Amino acid sequence: ANHRFVLADSFGVTHNSTLLNLLQARRTSGFGVGHLMDPQTTGLWIWSRQHPRNSELTILLMDTEGLDAPHIPTWYHWILSAVALLTSSYFIYQTKGQIDAHAIERLSVILKVAEQLRGGRQLAQERAGHSTDKPSFLWLIRDHQLKMSRAPRQEMVDKLRPSDVSALGRYFADYDCFPLPRPVDREDQLQNVENMAYEELKADFKEEYCVLERQIFNAVNQTRHFGGRVLTGEVLAEMIEAYAKSVAGRDGIVKELTQLPTQWQMVAKISGERAVKLATKAYAGAMRDALDAALPVAERRIVDVHERAWADAVQLFCVEALVEEGIEAAAAATG
Repeated sequence: ANHRFVLADSFGVTHNSTLLNLLQARRTSGFGVGHLMDPQTTGLWIWSRQHPRNSELTILLMDTEGLDAPHIPTWYHWILSAVALLTSSYFIYQTKGQIDAHAIERLSVILKVAEQLRGGRQLAQERAGHSTDKPSFLWLIRDHQLKMSRAPRQEMVDKLRPSDVSALGRYFADYDCFPLPRPVDREDQLQNVENMAYEELKADFKEEYCVLERQIFNAVNQTRHFGGRVLTGEVLAEMIEAYAKSVAGRDGIVKELTQLPTQWQMVAKISGERAVKLATKAYAGAMRDALDAALPVAERRIVDVHERAWADAVQLFCVEALVEEGIEAAAAATG
């Protein structure tokens, strides 16, 4: 549970699982790869692998349901986007063919989710000492065949609205674009790609994929922090559970983007619950250690021990709960 994790998430159109299969073990099978209108991935699917150059890190590869999956309500995509953005160290937005108006519009929605998740523009500036690392962003253009007139990143920036470029800078540590050619030539091969060995894929695809793989693994070589805590399995589980409970508290339906829980709300909730447990345990332990061995105890002695144990517990709570004015608030509450 205390092993350190980084998470690479693939998000975008359906049929986006091939990349994660390759990242997992340079094979084309694993995550379901769909070829019909109905997606093979529903909700979120996660596989793990050890980082190839850092044995202390485990990479979690998350496959999310495609944005163009049919019969899926908009609020459901908002929630998937929020969970992916909340947990990812490396956020991969996959589209097919080229940068077009439809793909740009879908990205705009993801960026609006990111803005809500970060609590708006003011809270995009992290609270000092309790930072949550921003993920990296990659626009991966799958089955790309047209030659770009500029470098991919610049091509992306030139085609996006200025407001979207600005949002990428606010909500991601860095952003890039990577065109990846088709892995095979014939359509019948593409329909059967999950049954092909890596060695059977096109040479130019493998060459570009190796560059992409190195770029991704280099980017996720550092431990991520969430709310000032290292992202371990325990923290990741707490984070996803807290977000799911928060959404469930809204009857599982989010009618407006502004109803999505923010990242800081999740940090505060998780830190607060953890702080209560630690402070309660510390208070009980201090009282027990000071009094159990000295029974019977005078009332004045009990009061003195309580006041010291309470003050220490409040101090611990404020540190763990990220409460800046917590000492004064707690003192006022006790009269």
